[in-house]
Amino acid sequence: VGSLNPHGGVGRYPLAPRFTAVCCVCSLSYPDREQLQTVYSEYLHGLVTSPPLDSHPKWGGGAMVKEVASTMVCVYETVKKRYNQDDFSHYLFTPRDLTHWIRNLLNYDLEQADLLTVIAYEGQRSFSDRLVGLDSRTKFDRILFDELIGKLNYEKSEKDKVRYFVSFGGAAGGAKAEGEEGAEGGEEKKEKKKKKKDKDKKSKKVVTNSRLLTSITKDELDVYLKKTLIAYSREYRELDMLLIDETLLWTVRCARILAQPGGSILFTGRTGVGRRNIVSLVGHALRMQIYSLSMTKNYTLKAFKAELKSV
Repeated sequence: VGSLNPHGGVGRYPLAPRFTAVCCVCSLSYPDREQLQTVYSEYLHGLVTSPPLDSHPKWGGGAMVKEVASTMVCVYETVKKRYNQDDFSHYLFTPRDLTHWIRNLLNYDLEQADLLTVIAYEGQRSFSDRLVGLDSRTKFDRILFDELIGKLNYEKSEKDKVRYFVSFGGAAGGAKAEGEEGAEGGEEKKEKKKKKKDKDKKSKKVVTNSRLLTSITKDELDVYLKKTLIAYSREYRELDMLLIDETLLWTVRCARILAQPGGSILFTGRTGVGRRNIVSLVGHALRMQIYSLSMTKNYTLKAFKAELKSV
């Protein structure tokens, strides 16, 4: 019998004393700070010694790996102490969250984006998005950026910038690249394709997700989503939604999760706030098939399984 869930979490059930009396019981506590730094230094070392960071002047060869791991562990431990289940039941942070924070760095195009910027952005998505209220999220941002600026010399001017990372395949200028490609000669096209092929072979060593997240400006994202909105409305149904700043942020957050292998997201909120529209828009942008359950008053588990078979 094995349980890897946190104490008090869903999936843990008490065992009868008669059962445990005839079994050997092994209990492992959480590792301390030094052990966490050792473990995650190894994670980060594999990241920075593989393409595209292996030849980076700052990160290549494993430089500053221990400092980065120490910074991320400090942020995690501070969050764990400050936000607990006395405030909200879902404030349960474990080393699993720290592992996800580091492993999710592989989902970004690190050749195009700065590593510290990606670490900050992914940290916000992994922790800040789970916090309730603007005040709590603002305090977390202060914790995160104080650590990055103090220990890793992160630029102060970068902390207040709103970041957008998407995997919409050429969203950051696909039309321009396509026009330029048409003007190139045949030999240049072949050379370009050859370089891209060689680059893809190298990147396969570390990439776990074919849809890498790349940085995009707000204006570029707004233009791309407007085109996607028009295309979706023509093919399926009219989406009555305004692309305000809050909608853009939730669209990017939704896209980040759904672009991951096996990614899943649960949107909760009142009717009419735009949850379904955002998922529909993101699904269409990621070229995913969208399926809605035929919910009725007498909907049962048997009906759910029957619908799953038809998908």
